[in-house]
Amino acid sequence: STPMAYYTDASDVLKNVSFMVQSAGLNSFYYAGLASSYSGLPAYRGSEQIDASYRGGATGYVIFCSTQIIGHEDVQEVLVLGSNSKASILPHSNVSDILRASFDSIISKADKLYIPQGGMNASQKEDLSALFDEIKNMPTLTALDIYNIQKVVDSIYSKGISKYAKGYSGQRITESLKELSGILDTHISRMLIDSNEWDPETNPIRPELEEDTTPIDDKDKTTTNKIDDKTDSKTNETSNKKGCNSSINSIFSLLAILFILMILFVEIQKNIKRRRHEKENI
Repeated sequence: STPMAYYTDASDVLKNVSFMVQSAGLNSFYYAGLASSYSGLPAYRGSEQIDASYRGGATGYVIFCSTQIIGHEDVQEVLVLGSNSKASILPHSNVSDILRASFDSIISKADKLYIPQGGMNASQKEDLSALFDEIKNMPTLTALDIYNIQKVVDSIYSKGISKYAKGYSGQRITESLKELSGILDTHISRMLIDSNEWDPETNPIRPELEEDTTPIDDKDKTTTNKIDDKTDSKTNETSNKKGCNSSINSIFSLLAILFILMILFVEIQKNIKRRRHEKENI
């Protein structure tokens, strides 16, 4: 979304961007529309408005219009010296790219600012960097995946950032991680909305995500047990079929024997009667 904040004073940008974001809901990425140069303001006033839009809750900004940047070296210089000093990763970009950019920025500041100022040592930086690498390797395909990442990110500062930095350095890292957590939260909402798992208009409260806490080993055992159960069932079924066939065959064999014995009995009776008849004739 792009709420237009075409005002001259940065305070008005802050107030109105905040109002528009809160009114629309925190379920989208907001790029505040700014027009300081178009309004004839000096270039530095544009930088003030950009900062105000971020403080108002915007996740980015759009300058109206491009002709106010192209050909205006003073405006370009102010933008490059400020938030555009590095190539940007848009908040609605792929989550993996956002994690990489956010973590790289924190580690870069550690080398340039936090360690030289005594707010962090090399060992703490390596520990934090290793944790960031683990997070970057986590899956990012579903809303639950993003939620799991968000929980880890939140735990870094909520359980004590002092493990990695102190003082002002710790505060700055906390601010960066909270900003990242907010972006991840919006990604969760967007994924639930886009997949029709949540409709904010009918239910303003986002559904809670339930994590599958079954250990992987137990999942494998469960799957194995199911396979074994199916195998046992098939084996029993086959055995039963074989048992039935064997019983039927035994019955037929018994009937055949009885039939043969009956024929033999009849023939013996005939022979006995014939001999008696022959003796009577003699």
